[in-house]
Amino acid sequence: MLVRACVKVMSFLAVVPAVMASSTYICTMNSLEVYSQGGQSKQPTYLSKADVLVVNLRDRAVKVAPMFESTDQWARAHAQYNEIAKAVKAEIASGWCDSNIEITAQHLFANQDDIWAGRPAPESVTFQANIFHAEKDVTLQAQNLSIKGTFCTSHTGDVRLRAPEESPGWLRAITFKPSASGERPFDMMFEGTVSFTPPSIESLVVVGASKVTFDVDPHD
Repeated sequence: MLVRACVKVMSFLAVVPAVMASSTYICTMNSLEVYSQGGQSKQPTYLSKADVLVVNLRDRAVKVAPMFESTDQWARAHAQYNEIAKAVKAEIASGWCDSNIEITAQHLFANQDDIWAGRPAPESVTFQANIFHAEKDVTLQAQNLSIKGTFCTSHTGDVRLRAPEESPGWLRAITFKPSASGERPFDMMFEGTVSFTPPSIESLVVVGASKVTFDVDPHD
């Protein structure tokens, strides 16, 4: 009986996505209680082999739910990507940033640099039906982000949802590493809402991310 119990426990642990953190964070399976103490440089990171993740954040408690049966999600994402790509003219961009409250139907490439899109001041921005391709990082920045059908590709970097510099919240950014960087028509698709003051995430759906890192203020 003891041997069977051990085998069952090991089997269960093997399918749970890995969670890494420094000693200043409390981590449990698919939930992270995000606290920063004493200026530690490490940030809580979630790893998953699932193609689709649903991220929620409420009162410093992060829940990342993987969806392994995601063929329908991928099919819908590809169909939406193809529709946007046909409808919107591609433009070359470098260090691009917009001050509009709604960024819609942008299809931007950065040949040698990053793409920055959003508002540097603490305002709300809606991203809808956009495609951003960058050789390095793709950064979407605003105090409150509403993201609908936005696709990002980073050949050598990450995709980051970031708070403005003057944002008072303890959450500074959420960084996503693509599972197949530069090998697909798009690396990641985003749908959902993210607020940095106070920090909260309401069912952010991410297609194509293998790693999620929560960048927090080390002095908070």
